[in-house]
Amino acid sequence: MTAISQYGVLGAFCGLLFGVIDFAILNRLLYPRLRDSYEFAKTEQRQGVSPAVIMNIIKLSCFTVFPVIGYLIGQEMFGAQGF
Repeated sequence: MTAISQYGVLGAFCGLLFGVIDFAILNRLLYPRLRDSYEFAKTEQRQGVSPAVIMNIIKLSCFTVFPVIGYLIGQEMFGAQGF
């Protein structure tokens, strides 16, 4: 088991940065289409999963999973030798 290193923290920061950019793009491109199709489907009584649920799953992956993966592979990304 490795201790917290500066490379792991740097990897987590890069993962968080990637997650923020990814969420901004998906929020701008995906959410309006999900909301419009959900509202249209409500008029025909065939709505499925709410767009808010899908966006919450995306938020979880962007702000939690990406930084954790960045932390775990941070040492390999930045070339540190961990012994």
